[in-house]
Amino acid sequence: MSDTTPPRRGRVRRFLARRRNWVAVGIVLALTGLVFSAAQKLGSKTAPQSANVPLLLEERKWAAAIAACDARIARGEAGAEVRLWRATARRRVGTVEDRTDTLKGAVEDASEAVRLEPSARAFVERAQSRILLAQFPEALADSEEAVRLAPTDARARAARGDARAVLNRYAEAETDFAEALRLDPDCAEALLSAGKLAVTRGQFARAETVLARAAELAPWDSAVWCARAELRDAQNRPADALAELDRALGAEPRCVHALALRVALCFDARDADAARTASAAALAINPDSGLALVARALLRLEQGRETHALEDLDRAAAAVPNGPLAPLVRASRDLLRDRHADVIRACDRAEQAPGGNVPELYLLRARAHLLHGSPQSAAAD
Repeated sequence: MSDTTPPRRGRVRRFLARRRNWVAVGIVLALTGLVFSAAQKLGSKTAPQSANVPLLLEERKWAAAIAACDARIARGEAGAEVRLWRATARRRVGTVEDRTDTLKGAVEDASEAVRLEPSARAFVERAQSRILLAQFPEALADSEEAVRLAPTDARARAARGDARAVLNRYAEAETDFAEALRLDPDCAEALLSAGKLAVTRGQFARAETVLARAAELAPWDSAVWCARAELRDAQNRPADALAELDRALGAEPRCVHALALRVALCFDARDADAARTASAAALAINPDSGLALVARALLRLEQGRETHALEDLDRAAAAVPNGPLAPLVRASRDLLRDRHADVIRACDRAEQAPGGNVPELYLLRARAHLLHGSPQSAAAD
């Protein structure tokens, strides 16, 4: 298998029957393909000024840690360490609840830490948040600097592997993850990232091994269970995938990623009630989440409510304007509007973007070519 061609997912072939299901191909991709690193427990929303921030971070009380850092900064304690503490907590909250503004705040804090005291840790923190914001070249530059500053730091190697993976540089990413695990066999970040890449490349036995170890080391991390759910889905084991999502939501009930994946799996199983429940829960957590909006669009499309589905897709595209899958969300929207030439152009652009070389893209473009009267181009896709 080439470095840039992930395996075809089993669900794709089940979407080929009707026109609206071709649109659903792109929507399901948007639900399952976005690269999210970690979703973890939120803590209390307030904290005393004297709170021990490292302890709060260790206990995964992210909101309390943010409040404690806010208090320190208000008292003039705005050093690099405090900024990094808040960057970490903001990144975790932004990841769990799919909040772009919170992730941008994490980047700002990490950038201030870099200005005050450049360190591998600061560059790793900023790289991780930038990946979640689809700032891939900047994330790669940060991770390269982290490796330069600390070549034996496993987290720096893992961060560079993450940046390379989202840029479709799979072989280099695998090398980074292998080196990170050589430096620290129990680096949970490297295990999770290596497992996710193995799922993408269809290396299921490898994914099974590293994700099992990641779950042992970080059972509180909902991102691990989401990755295991995607592995089960790729193995065509939907019941097991749902069980993994139960574990993700047990670790973090507010994990929008897990809820959005549940929508896709329940939709695939034709369990409309469960899909609607998961969709409503995701939107209750964050009504502006691109993931949650795409999930609801999928349901509305199946219900024949195309106008409302388009509204959700419009909002989702605005929520993640620069992500690698945003062009496919827009392409799904254009296909639903019978703007076939626009779909073809959007897919052409997405094909060249980081993370855009995926089977669902070619299926969407093939359908658009057919509707546009180009059967030979459709056959090529």
